Amino acid sequence: MSRIFLSPSKHDWEDTLDCDTFAPEAAFPYSMANVCTTWMNAMFVVSEFWTRIIILIDEKSPAPLAAARLALSLAPAQAPLDIHICRKSYHHDERDSSEAACVAAVLEVFKPEIGRWHNLSVDVLHGTSLPFPSHDLTGNAPELLRLLLRSSDGIRGPVRRTLNKDTPLLVPSLRELCVDGYIYHDAYLDIMGTELLAWLRVLQVSRYAPSPDVPTFSVRDLWESVRGWTELKMRLVDLALDCADTGYVAFVRSLTLEQMPTDVIGALLQDGVYCQCLRLGRCALPLGGINLAYARTLVLEDIDGAENLRSAFGATSNAGSHEMNVTFRRCPSLDDAFLEMLSVPRDGRWVCPSMIALAIYDCPNFSDGALRRMIDCRRKAHKESGFADKYDRWFVVHSIVEFSTDRGVELGYSDLSD
Repeated sequence: MSRIFLSPSKHDWEDTLDCDTFAPEAAFPYSMANVCTTWMNAMFVVSEFWTRIIILIDEKSPAPLAAARLALSLAPAQAPLDIHICRKSYHHDERDSSEAACVAAVLEVFKPEIGRWHNLSVDVLHGTSLPFPSHDLTGNAPELLRLLLRSSDGIRGPVRRTLNKDTPLLVPSLRELCVDGYIYHDAYLDIMGTELLAWLRVLQVSRYAPSPDVPTFSVRDLWESVRGWTELKMRLVDLALDCADTGYVAFVRSLTLEQMPTDVIGALLQDGVYCQCLRLGRCALPLGGINLAYARTLVLEDIDGAENLRSAFGATSNAGSHEMNVTFRRCPSLDDAFLEMLSVPRDGRWVCPSMIALAIYDCPNFSDGALRRMIDCRRKAHKESGFADKYDRWFVVHSIVEFSTDRGVELGYSDLSD
């Protein structure tokens, strides 16, 4: 009977920035083992199913230590371990005074197997419950590919003064790091250095707010820490970074900014910063515009404030040499006035002249007529230039050749072509 479980037994947490989708209640193997006693007994026979270990530490979750020991006994010897220490829900209580001690005790069960760690995820309620590299997490983890240390409140713990650079967490194979801002600043920037993350491909840093007891974390510090990682995918969430120091150069493959202060967005995207894909979500755009040099993809999600959107795009630079795809999702600020701004040159210059593909989803405030006029105006201007491209001296604007939306907008072939 255990053969029926083989196909879903492999659940890879792929190279992605969206680490919010993991649902412990629905994850293999526990979701199937909890169906009934017969299924549980059948799954216990196959030790390979138990390389994924999920330990729930909610106040209502019974005996996490016993669960950790049982899970380790079920896992095959020498096999890589995929360890998740998390809560079933963040909404049981606003505070859990026992969480830190519970996390520490569960980690002690798994520390002797650090050489087998393939993925370690600690996703908890309080930042003070998180283990710190070079303090709680030390030693050599040669097989560790993904490390997630994330809290709901993002509050910095008191361990920074006891971090020791002589006892680092060695992760020579690490590909993905998702941590609270305090951990990234204190453990990696100040103590261990990011040179220990030579093979990193995905970085997410969430929440950092300086105070009298918390040191400044600057935009320059951030870009200096990822210098040379040209293939990096970055996701930054709610970081109150210092913007005073400017004049840096950075190259990343993609950059996602969510709930970021407007001045920090402007500092992160100043001239000298290049990324192929830029995604902005749940934040106000800088009125001085967005630097899109060399950007191939721009995604805007949950952007409100029509005047803010028009002002930001009106000042946006797209001086790079690449054609660009632009996507809007859940942006009520995308209205007819915004589409009109894209329909005519301003002071002899078109807004986003390299845009060749446009996608609009769940944006209710524009009319079909305004959309058609915008597409038609850009196509006519492109035709009048002899369909010049970015490398041509006569180039002014590119036609939109690809369009998609979740609305019933009817566009004929002639709208997107000659």
